[in-house]
Amino acid sequence: MLHKIKSLSELSNILKKLKGNKKKIVHCHGVFDLLHPGHLKHFELARSLGEVLIVTVTADKYVNKGPNKPVYNEKLRAESIAALEIIDYVVINENASSIEAIYALEPNIYVKGKEYQNLKDSLGHISREKEAVESVGGKLTFVGETIFSSTSLLNEYFSILTPETKAYLSEFKEVYSLEEIEKIIEIFKTKNVLVIGDIVIDEYVFCEPIGIAEKAACLNAKYLGKEQHLGGAAGIASHLANFCQSVYFIASTKKRSEYSNFFVDAMHSKVKCLLSESDDEHICMKQRFFPTDKQSNQLFELTYANNFLEIGRCTTTIIHHISEVIKEVDLVIVGDYGYGMISTEMIEYLCETDAYLAVLAQTNNYNMGGNLITKYSRSNYICLDERELKLASDVPTDSTQNLIQELSNRQNCELISLISGPNGSLNWSKNEGFKTSVAFTTEVVDSTGASSAYFALTALCAYDQLSPSLIGFIGNCAGAIMVRTLGHREYITPKSLYQVATGLLK
Repeated sequence: MLHKIKSLSELSNILKKLKGNKKKIVHCHGVFDLLHPGHLKHFELARSLGEVLIVTVTADKYVNKGPNKPVYNEKLRAESIAALEIIDYVVINENASSIEAIYALEPNIYVKGKEYQNLKDSLGHISREKEAVESVGGKLTFVGETIFSSTSLLNEYFSILTPETKAYLSEFKEVYSLEEIEKIIEIFKTKNVLVIGDIVIDEYVFCEPIGIAEKAACLNAKYLGKEQHLGGAAGIASHLANFCQSVYFIASTKKRSEYSNFFVDAMHSKVKCLLSESDDEHICMKQRFFPTDKQSNQLFELTYANNFLEIGRCTTTIIHHISEVIKEVDLVIVGDYGYGMISTEMIEYLCETDAYLAVLAQTNNYNMGGNLITKYSRSNYICLDERELKLASDVPTDSTQNLIQELSNRQNCELISLISGPNGSLNWSKNEGFKTSVAFTTEVVDSTGASSAYFALTALCAYDQLSPSLIGFIGNCAGAIMVRTLGHREYITPKSLYQVATGLLK
């Protein structure tokens, strides 16, 4: 059985010899989280089309099929398929899609289930696979009769979803469909967005604790390595660049600094940056220390920031940049993390425009009580958590729903999202009132980027005047994707969002 499991490069060499002997290669691809009769029939029909049947299995890190998926790890999934006599070779595909595997293996026939044949392909998944297989001299073929779904079976018969989540999704599916989510993602592609705010660099330092320091009562650890990600408002812009037609990003950076150089290298290539250079550093770095590469037990955290230094003379330049592009965009998204990038003059300028304004004003340990949403005299959409909501109120002991309505009246805001981490989100609009959305995963690697991702995508939803129910669903899908990865190691894409929605709504 195990001799059937190969790396992509190993199998590529094997197949070249088989093709030399005129063997017809048939290729199937998928997650195969729960092998069922539908898969077996699929493999039988695929094998009937040629002499050699190969199956590529999506690696764990690329499985976005909803909460707590995959149930079975890549090794078990590959071994289960390799145990089938009808299968000749299996590869764990260490790529986000099947495209790289198709190019490497050059199959004569690439097989998909018949359920994909008439599926609207607005995200371009199937067309890219078809283009890839035809470019290597093969063809795409659809086979199948009875359709089963591993995701549906797991959701229904295994304890993947909590009873609360099942009840929520059952009610949600009575009103909304997967096709509607796909249409919403398509509409996102038409948007032109301006993002303004603080650049945050998230640095993860991995170390191995080796005991108590010899001359101090503190932990001593061996340094193993580090990685850095772009977060804050820059992270918001990077998420949106994967969805929108155009994304502008306005911020201040220090001339030729280490942080600025990293920002330039790491920023999404599609984002059009309008920067004001300063003699002072306005990029914040948050440094987190973890034992080895396990994110569940953070040891320590440091914040490198410039003590609320306002950007001073950069304000004029930044306001000029805003005035240059604000008429070209559909909405303005403000990621105000309270590290001094956004001045009082900028806020006044933004609030005096007639632009659609989506605002996140974060309260964190560094700016506690000094970065309230109330410093914005108006906004069309506000995203905040319960602590930020209470700090913005004159009567913080009032009920959450009353506090939200009070904030709406004070800020003249028609739509508010309250994010509550593992408890999901509460979304309110003047037209539809309150709608609760549950969180979609209990598998948390790191929650650092979840709120920024939620805000980025729900701001687009809010601009399109979607219902609070849809806003909560899409936002919580985004959050579920981000908590499964370290920081902003990856940004959300239309494909990853659609895959999670599919896993929940099947």
